[in-house]
Amino acid sequence: MTIPARIIQTGKNRNLSLRARAVVANLKCLNPEFEYLFFDDAEVTAFVQRNFLNIVRFSRAFLSNPKIRFLSVPGGISSGRFYFDLDVLLATGLQELLTRSCVFPFEELTMNQCLRRQYAMDWEIGNYAFGAAADHSFLQAVIQNCVKARRDAVWVAPMMRGIPRLFRSDFMC
Repeated sequence: MTIPARIIQTGKNRNLSLRARAVVANLKCLNPEFEYLFFDDAEVTAFVQRNFLNIVRFSRAFLSNPKIRFLSVPGGISSGRFYFDLDVLLATGLQELLTRSCVFPFEELTMNQCLRRQYAMDWEIGNYAFGAAADHSFLQAVIQNCVKARRDAVWVAPMMRGIPRLFRSDFMC
C-alpha cells in the first residue's frame, strides 16, 4: 500500500487568487507525472452528501465543520492521494514520498497537557497537507477521532482543558 501519484486541492470556488494559482502551478511543475484534481466547495459538499449521507456521524461532522479535509476530498479515504491547502508551496517534488503509505507534516509542539500526560505526545500533525494510501488505517483513525470530537463533548473535554480558550477553535476538527 503506497500513496498514488495524485494531488487533490479544494477551494471556495474555481476563481482562484493569483497566489492560489501560483501554488497550483508550483505543485504541477514539481510533480508533472501526478494526476491533479481540484474541487470547489459545491462539489465537495455534493460528494459528502452523496457518499456519506447514510453515515450520519460523518455527514453531520462535515456539514457542521467543512474544515474536515480528511473526509471532504472527493474520493474520500477509499482513494489514496496527497492533499494540499491552497497556500502550501513546495520546495521539491513528491516523488520520493510515493514509497510511503501515509505522511503528515509536523505542525508544532503541543500546548495540550492531556496529549502530553495521557498519550506522551508533545507534537501535533498538520492537516494543511498530507498523503495517504487508499483506506489507510491512520487516516481512518484521524477521521473517527474528528467525528467523535464533534459529537462527544465529554470525550474531547480533557483534551480541550489544557488549551487556552483563545486557541481552542484551532484544535477542533
